[in-house]
Amino acid sequence: MNNYRYHDLVQRFALALYILGGKYTYDFVRLNLICALPCPTTITSLIKQSNFKLNESEFRFNFLQEHFISKNIKYSFVSEDSTAVVKKIVYDTATNSFVGFCTPLNNGIPIPHYFRTESFDQLKEWFDSIQKAGFLNLHMIQPISESIANSSPFILSAYGTDNKFTLYDIVRKWVYIFNECSSRHIRIVGYATGMHQFQFQPIPIPILELELVGIGRIGIGIGWNWLELELELVGIGWNWNWNWSELVKNWSELVGIGQELVGIDMELIQNN
Repeated sequence: MNNYRYHDLVQRFALALYILGGKYTYDFVRLNLICALPCPTTITSLIKQSNFKLNESEFRFNFLQEHFISKNIKYSFVSEDSTAVVKKIVYDTATNSFVGFCTPLNNGIPIPHYFRTESFDQLKEWFDSIQKAGFLNLHMIQPISESIANSSPFILSAYGTDNKFTLYDIVRKWVYIFNECSSRHIRIVGYATGMHQFQFQPIPIPILELELVGIGRIGIGIGWNWLELELELVGIGWNWNWNWSELVKNWSELVGIGQELVGIDMELIQNN
């Protein structure tokens, strides 16, 4: 083990390379640039010291508040999406819990450290009965600022899921994020989420008591007969994002949204 000391800029570059490129990329660059970059152990220590480590299902509202105060930002946009991951179970020593199972939801909110046990029989039961997470769900906060230097997105939360949830879960989760941010003087101006076809189907849910404050009420559009929601939203903009690349790959495919059909053969697409 050497005793090299590295400038703060070198450490920040090494940290960015390790996070963006991954462990194998970092090791490859370090082998070809001998002693130019810190060892992986140092990088791990830097990550722990800088609060970059995420605990599954934990929402980092306090860190978000500190970040916005330091940048003097008040407004932000929230996005949510999931990506496929390799199914595996690992033990997290920091939280004394197992990570990799499908995280259960409580009113749409993931329960942190749910799979924590001292019993081998309990762990065996989880392996036998609980599905492993095939997707990683990620919540991002995009600060709205005139300065490019202050516009870097912030990771709010991440957790494993099987990508099976209802519209009720989504709305409850968005309301939770809105209220927590509002209590910290952070204004959410909109939400966006990537959804699969089955999530576009009408899902009747009961009226939700949305305890939101700040601006006037916005009712669901009268012509939105495909969205069966009996509720009013306060300051929440609905933005259903669809992956149009899937339609471009297959020109004959039609996507069902409620009782309507959407295809690639649209005037908007053909307009030059």
